Amino acid sequence: MSKVLVFASVQDGVLPKGSREILNAGKELSSVIGAEVEAVVVGADATGAAEELAKKGASKVYCASDTDLAGLVPDLYLTCIENAVKQSGADTILFDADSTGRDLGPKLAYRLGASLITEATTFVQKDGKLIWNRPCYGGNAMSTVITDRAVQVLTIRPHSYDADLADADSKGEIVNLPLEMDAASAATKVLEVIKEASKGLGVEDASVVVSGGRGIGSAEAFAGLQELADVLGGAVGASRAATDAGWASVSQQVGQTGKIIAPDLYIAIGISGASQHLTGITNAKNVIAINKDENAPIFQRATLGIVADYKSVLPELIEQCKKLIG
Repeated sequence: MSKVLVFASVQDGVLPKGSREILNAGKELSSVIGAEVEAVVVGADATGAAEELAKKGASKVYCASDTDLAGLVPDLYLTCIENAVKQSGADTILFDADSTGRDLGPKLAYRLGASLITEATTFVQKDGKLIWNRPCYGGNAMSTVITDRAVQVLTIRPHSYDADLADADSKGEIVNLPLEMDAASAATKVLEVIKEASKGLGVEDASVVVSGGRGIGSAEAFAGLQELADVLGGAVGASRAATDAGWASVSQQVGQTGKIIAPDLYIAIGISGASQHLTGITNAKNVIAINKDENAPIFQRATLGIVADYKSVLPELIEQCKKLIG
């Protein structure tokens, strides 16, 4: 019988949004193929998260909670996850396609000799086989992927599933998963965890995101985007070029190598719109682009485009938004 195992990460002892989405993905998949959905949670303080997973629909939760698991140490995490796979007998393992899932998913697939499907979104079952959909060409097309291998590992694109979790009819079993690897023998070690100071909503949680790119020109000018974001109650994002220039932090980066987001409104200022960036805003509901290059690819994705130097547009845009919002 098929079995689905989802990997849930932990942040400060609780389940982040991505982990809740991945549990819902596992629950939907299990209902279609007639399988059980189980979970594995790994962290320094994972007990509370394990209890929530058991309450929200996982029939069994493998919990590895150990102080040596503080911070992401791939060798230690993979040992725990691989142990959970063996105990579970799962043939489909799901990860959120965040930075952790992108790191661990391929490595686990290699260890298991499994197929790997990345950035999957939706699926259908046909003739007893799962057909997975995933975006390609910067989200301009969808590809379908089928595997013939007995075990498959998938990373699920963020925002593909709901993050709200309903209580299950019964509470799942929690299985303590001991850390069967000496932390000292791990190839990498976490020496220090430095948390970035919170500046309000992150780009992944904001309903409005104001993003800047290379066309902004300088760090001082980039800082000016915060005023528009504040007026709209949103967050400031950035393209890879702006991040590389040091104008914004990595946590603000939107795109294939950054955050995959789905805001109600995305305002792209001075961003040309390379396919890698467009991948990050495939599910944005409305996109406003401001760029002086009328041939910039971002206009192909835009709901509304303004061909102009942003310096002549931004101040008036801020003032009009202030009047409208009051």
